[in-house]
Amino acid sequence: MNFNQIKLLVLLSLFSFGCDHSALNYVPYRDLIEDQCSLPPFYAWENNNPEKTDSFQPLLIDEKGNPGTASNFKEKPSKLFNQVGTRLFYPPKASAVSDLKESPESISPDGKWAVKTSSVKTFADDLDNDHLMVRDTVTGATKEVMVPALSNGEMWPVFWHPRKALIYFMVSIGDDKGRSLELWEYDLVSGRFRNIGDTNGDAFISPDGSWIIWETGPTSDMCHLKQGLHCVFLCGYDVVRKANYQITTGPSISFFQRWKAP
Repeated sequence: MNFNQIKLLVLLSLFSFGCDHSALNYVPYRDLIEDQCSLPPFYAWENNNPEKTDSFQPLLIDEKGNPGTASNFKEKPSKLFNQVGTRLFYPPKASAVSDLKESPESISPDGKWAVKTSSVKTFADDLDNDHLMVRDTVTGATKEVMVPALSNGEMWPVFWHPRKALIYFMVSIGDDKGRSLELWEYDLVSGRFRNIGDTNGDAFISPDGSWIIWETGPTSDMCHLKQGLHCVFLCGYDVVRKANYQITTGPSISFFQRWKAP
């Protein structure tokens, strides 16, 4: 039996013992108009001429996902224009030690749950090197849950849903030839994972937890811009419908600024 056959048997055994390999597929995209969605309005920046970093314009995205001009918008951009589309945005404490990496615990808003990530760095994407360590803060009970991601062993919590037992985290994929990040959701009640999409590392949950606006990453880029530059689209993840919606189109580079105040 050769190495490839052995690897296939290992993967099949992982699947048969409850690893939700269907979560490897990204959450599907749907149509905002057909679904009659209503999302919290937000401000963003968009550059429809991606190879010129001085072409960004502020936008106000309305409840239907329609971009409109924000001509009197005077705020300082949340990111440098020449960084968007050229790099990944890792959180400050994403990296720990080189082999076994364990994040600090992230406590849910209601204080009932504590979750930390544990991952083993390898030379290639593996299916069994990422785990969530879940602790019930009331009973003290803990459990280790395998994340069904193809990952190079870098993973960290991003944020909690403000009202539900849902935690969101990033997983790093790829190698030194090209890396990207994936945004994941884990439901502590159902035990269900969802791979929301390939991202540059920035995602933002609305104050009521109904939507996540996230920026696409290099792995999903189809714009074929000059080397070292990739398109960045704004996408919306409906937390209730469990569906994605693309908000900006290309070729362009966009990034989130902030939610519009009520």
